Amino acid sequence: MTPDALIRRLCCLLLLVLPSAAQALDFDRLPDDLQQLLSPYRQQWDKLPEDRQRKLQQGALRWQQMDDERRQQAISSFRRWQQLTPAQRQAVKRRFEQFRQLPPERQNRLRQTFQRFRSLPPEQRQQLKQRWNQMPPGQRQKLLQQLKKRHPHPGKP
Repeated sequence: MTPDALIRRLCCLLLLVLPSAAQALDFDRLPDDLQQLLSPYRQQWDKLPEDRQRKLQQGALRWQQMDDERRQQAISSFRRWQQLTPAQRQAVKRRFEQFRQLPPERQNRLRQTFQRFRSLPPEQRQQLKQRWNQMPPGQRQKLLQQLKKRHPHPGKP
């Protein structure tokens, strides 16, 4: 699939996920470069709620500002998203919403931990994943409880 096709599919996904509103933006008043990027939606544009139009416009602006590496990461993430089942997608959405509810300092700690994990050599990451997957559920639960005691969630007893 070409990057342009992936962008179109990503925009379609945004259309399905975003909430709707009432007024519309005039497609012809968008900057030329955005019109070009959003051209697959030209025929539908007037039927889209204003908030969806704005979200598409913001997404197109972000896309233009990304360097090639970040665009490739976005495409890769989108491809992985497409391969998920509806149940897996719901689980990801729930986890993301839980993450968003955390205080900023907790979010930052989690990001740092994730970055440390991602910076490990692939073999070491794989070993950690295997150890986790081989661990009995009870042992996993104990380990998670120990981690929660060491790093309690602010605002929770």
